[in-house]
Amino acid sequence: MKSDINKIFKNLESTGTKTFSLSEDPPVFIKGYGSTLIDTNGKKYIDMATGSAVSILGHGHKKISFALQKQLDTGISHLGPHFHTKPHIEIFKKLRKLFPKEFTHFHPATNGTEATEVALKAAQYKTGCSQFLAFWGSYHGRTSGSLAVSSLKGGNNAKYGPYMPLTQFLPYATRKSEVEPFLKIARTTINSSWTGSGPYAGIILEPMQGSGGVRIPQKKFIKGLAKIAKEKNIPLIFDEVFTGFGRTGNLFAHHYFNVTPDVLILSKAIGGGIPTGMVVAKNNFLNKWSSGTQSSTFQMHPFAAASGCALIETLYEENLLLKAKKIGKIFNKRKKEISKFSCVKELRGLGAMQGIEIQTKGKPNKKLTKKIRLEALKKGLITYECGINGNVIGLMPPLVITDDELNKGIEIIINSIKKN
Repeated sequence: MKSDINKIFKNLESTGTKTFSLSEDPPVFIKGYGSTLIDTNGKKYIDMATGSAVSILGHGHKKISFALQKQLDTGISHLGPHFHTKPHIEIFKKLRKLFPKEFTHFHPATNGTEATEVALKAAQYKTGCSQFLAFWGSYHGRTSGSLAVSSLKGGNNAKYGPYMPLTQFLPYATRKSEVEPFLKIARTTINSSWTGSGPYAGIILEPMQGSGGVRIPQKKFIKGLAKIAKEKNIPLIFDEVFTGFGRTGNLFAHHYFNVTPDVLILSKAIGGGIPTGMVVAKNNFLNKWSSGTQSSTFQMHPFAAASGCALIETLYEENLLLKAKKIGKIFNKRKKEISKFSCVKELRGLGAMQGIEIQTKGKPNKKLTKKIRLEALKKGLITYECGINGNVIGLMPPLVITDDELNKGIEIIINSIKKN
């Protein structure tokens, strides 16, 4: 059955979509619960990819299922952007409580890429400027605007440029020794083209890079960027699509850095597994453009709003921010076991967002990384592909994973590295 299904996709699916890269015959899943997925052969897997870090409550969470069924029972599956349902009202109320009063407006979207487009356009509208500052190793999506501010364009996307808006890319300081020189580069870049009111509409960055390989910037670097942005009156835009809603052990990663951006881009976890996105902004940033300037048919779908409400409630009812921190501690406790292999450069991360960087002879080894991930899959562990050079094994477990399941997953990774 699995082979027949995969033949269908191999023959019919566009080659441009993000398909499974580890083998020609990937598992096909028919059931899930908690951190477990079951394929057509009845084999169980521990899911540490969680749908590209989306399913933060795992699979089949009762509260999510109940919320979706409740909305389904109303008979209203979709109304478009012109009308609201009860879940829309409820999620706006819940989001309002999560943010300080200085965050005045919320703009719904369909997904993270669209939310990025909203943030970019809003910044251009607000400032009257057209260019952006972004960072090497960044990924913000694959539409033209989001690609313009992403250094990781994926495949042959770089061939389709030049992309708009115009973007200057800056280095991203993950080591203490990089902080001052990289901040100097940022200042020099801005000053060399500064006219007094532009040309930069915003500084956009991930407070922790996900697709770029679970890269954590230095706190002084983030604080320094915030200071520069404030001095030059350039909007500071944080893409927390990957890191938002507890993934790092903080509700949002900017809390870890004690820096508050002007604009926040949210997606992935916010919908509880249903596609959606949201832009949150300070000081009337989002209430200056005319009605309908930026809207979409499926923005904040009723199912996504209902599921998102359940997600926010569950984060607090089940104390999952603390659980994310515990997950991070377990990884840290087993760091020596993972790092003892010569091919492991390092294990790094925060909370339930971890990455193992693989190298040989001091150079990134994508081929070996793929072999380790494939071996882990055969042993029943699903991992996430990431890294600037494709040489980082991403481990993004759901916050509902048990300690035993987490440790079993770590054992699989250790044994998979050992075999290769």
